[in-house]
Amino acid sequence: MRLNTTFRMCVYFGFAVLFATGMILAASDLHKDVVDNDPVGFLKGYLAFLKDHVEFAKDHLAALKVWMLAIHGGVAMFMLMAIGALVQTHAVRSWNARMNRVTGSLAASCNAILILSALVLYYNFGSDLARLWASDIHLVFGIAIPLLLFVHIWWGRRARYRRDARRAVARPAA
Repeated sequence: MRLNTTFRMCVYFGFAVLFATGMILAASDLHKDVVDNDPVGFLKGYLAFLKDHVEFAKDHLAALKVWMLAIHGGVAMFMLMAIGALVQTHAVRSWNARMNRVTGSLAASCNAILILSALVLYYNFGSDLARLWASDIHLVFGIAIPLLLFVHIWWGRRARYRRDARRAVARPAA
């Protein structure tokens, strides 16, 4: 079931912003872990080269992280409403029409996992270990969702084109 063009573009834009801000946040956390911990030691040469610039970079990364968290959280709130609208306007109709159920179910499950892991991250349920697990899960599924949505869209369009082609062949030309 094809979405309204304006709504579809808003959903695509929302997922793109979430992905971009999420990757920036992940990169800032990776930088922090590498600079603070360097558990493996393979980046020591790189860190020695950057030693004079680390404090400068940390200040800028901290400011960037605050803005990225705010944007990521705000767009996530918008996307919660969009996903709710998608369930009503797209998922229910497509499920009843028996269309694209596998990738749609995977996309819905992936979004549910992202929402639950975001709750753990935001409200810090449990322990620091739970937060660490939630962070890793959120990152993995956040990276996976664009690919999954691409496959879902491609699979749905492919099925629609095939269905339209069969109808055109079955219908005599006038």
